[in-house]
Amino acid sequence: MSPVQPPVDRFEQCTRVRAVFDLLGSGCVAFYPRLADLTGSVTAALLLGQCLYWTDRVLRQQPEREGWFWKTAVEWRQEIGLTRREQETARCRLRALGLLEEKRAGMPAKRWFRIDVAALEQQLGPAPAAIDCGPHWIGADSALARRLGPPLVYWRRLREASGSVTAALYLSRALFWQRLALQQWKPQPEWFHRPIFQSQQILRFGRRQQEHARARLRQQGFLEERLVPGVRRRLMTRLDLQALARALAGAGRAATRRGAAPGQGKRPRPARGRPTTVPLGAQEAAQNPPNSNGPIRQPWLALPCAAHKKEITTKNNPLPPGGAKGPAAAGPGAVRTAARAEVEAWEFPNFILPAERPRLAQIVGQCPAQAQAILDELAGQAHNPARRTAIGNPLAYARTLTQRALAGEFVPEAALRVAAARAQRHAAERAQQAERADRQRAATAAADPRQRAAAAALRTECLARIRAVLAPRRESAGLRP
Repeated sequence: MSPVQPPVDRFEQCTRVRAVFDLLGSGCVAFYPRLADLTGSVTAALLLGQCLYWTDRVLRQQPEREGWFWKTAVEWRQEIGLTRREQETARCRLRALGLLEEKRAGMPAKRWFRIDVAALEQQLGPAPAAIDCGPHWIGADSALARRLGPPLVYWRRLREASGSVTAALYLSRALFWQRLALQQWKPQPEWFHRPIFQSQQILRFGRRQQEHARARLRQQGFLEERLVPGVRRRLMTRLDLQALARALAGAGRAATRRGAAPGQGKRPRPARGRPTTVPLGAQEAAQNPPNSNGPIRQPWLALPCAAHKKEITTKNNPLPPGGAKGPAAAGPGAVRTAARAEVEAWEFPNFILPAERPRLAQIVGQCPAQAQAILDELAGQAHNPARRTAIGNPLAYARTLTQRALAGEFVPEAALRVAAARAQRHAAERAQQAERADRQRAATAAADPRQRAAAAALRTECLARIRAVLAPRRESAGLRP
């Protein structure tokens, strides 16, 4: 257990959290706790969830294959971070449950997989609502999706940094707990409290699994823990975001030197004289990993986001959004600089991926007068608990709001609450900056010998004045002067 340390700057901690998420990128997959309950294994749940993803893609793109797809052990390692032995154990467990079918076919021979959907639905139990599944059974409104429940985010790059699937899954969840703790106003916002039984219930870990994962993370310097005394002792936890960022950056550089993309393993060597792809196969139809097809932004936005084919362009404004707002007499360089400054002043929702921000800025830039209000409305509606369905496509939702604003029909609802919270946050940050500046000035004055001498002279003068005022009263009371 680490000793109690003084609180750190909240803004600095938030910046470190954002840097870690930028290093992680979009290389994440979905982990379904319901599948862990069904299979009794975290690795089997990860493998089964990824098989569900590929089965859905094959059924959508090549229904004649009837859900069959092939994968190599190296590709499984690149996608979900399981070693060969962990893959074999997970496949054996899924075959024993009757959920996974395998066969070897093709030239050269490859191992093909298929999920027994009927057996999976039977073992998961009845759906909460009797609805028509339709041909795309893994969709957001399908009966199987309702049985599976909401997924959790699992980053493959954390598996490379920690060396363990359970540690990576715990660290993936701890990142969200850390960011949630920083949003609360308390003396030490970087520390968060999650009881052991609550973590076990969320991640479906056994007590020993969780202890091993936390011990590994503490040994690697990613996790710090301390006990708070009281009637019921509390275990406080925080992440060393700097150490985690250094480990992720080192893993990314190592993967780049090996010739693979960050977050992936070593590329398999193609056999001599054999084709490296199968015509019209699942590998050719879906080459990209699942994160590039449907990035999982947050646990409450863990639905696939369809690619936007329609680009928003303006004929009279080839500059960045807001370029037409500059003065007409200014040159192109001044207009471009003003437009860039205006875009950088906007605050985007935290669940928007870095790759989506330019397109979102282009969308809301058609109405620069209400661009920030549109972004605030998007953020507020995404976190609105009254919505029955989550916003799976933020860009399309922002496009609809922009069209309403251009037509004069946009009425902000949740944007007012988001703007008020942002103003309060900025006021608190300004107060913290002023407090830090005062402390720095006080420390500088305390370190200056002339300032110390002046302060001592001022204290002596004040004491002399106080004694002069109190001397008559003490003499009248018969006290010694």
